[in-house]
Amino acid sequence: MNSLKVYFYQFYETIAESGLKYALSQMFYIRKKAAVLLERNLEDFNPVSAKQNQQDVRLVSLGNNNFRSLGLSYPLKNRYFKAISNLKEGYQGYCLVRGNEVIGDLWCSFATPGAAVHPDIKLLGISLGEKEVYGYDMYIPMKERGNASIASLLLGGALNDLKSKGYKNLKCYVMADRLPALWLHRVLGFKEFGRIETQRVLSYRQFKPVNN
Repeated sequence: MNSLKVYFYQFYETIAESGLKYALSQMFYIRKKAAVLLERNLEDFNPVSAKQNQQDVRLVSLGNNNFRSLGLSYPLKNRYFKAISNLKEGYQGYCLVRGNEVIGDLWCSFATPGAAVHPDIKLLGISLGEKEVYGYDMYIPMKERGNASIASLLLGGALNDLKSKGYKNLKCYVMADRLPALWLHRVLGFKEFGRIETQRVLSYRQFKPVNN
């Protein structure tokens, strides 16, 4: 499935989940919007503990070596197709699973020899050094977003796993108008290192650094 079809699935499912106005605001913005560049030093990161009421949730690392055998269920088709596409490109990911249902996922590109380099890295004007990671496309379904611990367990669990594998730093960006996401990243110790302006039409995106 090509990327344009994936984004049409995303647009359709976002409408079904959150309404047309929200879908348009997230996937079509010609007028520039601000985004925040963030990074987290993993060497001093402490694991995030699951709350008692979240013991039914587990973190799963995703790669070509295990994806098919996991038999995961994706409520949203666009997230399943994105997972297939990301793995085909050579990226790796993490997901939170309840039973066998995926209730949140995020993806990573690594600065290791032979690893796929995500196009965002060049577009954002950032660089990855040895043992650094670019994190992208973190998604929590709308029905789970009222539960702050879900996003914390997903991102915090991924950070802890990356640290255990010897990675030193993770970089990402968050849209400036997504205040809960910014709050989560800052609570988990992310620091701002720049700002960018973005424009988007479905899969087409443009980034422009903001001079401070």
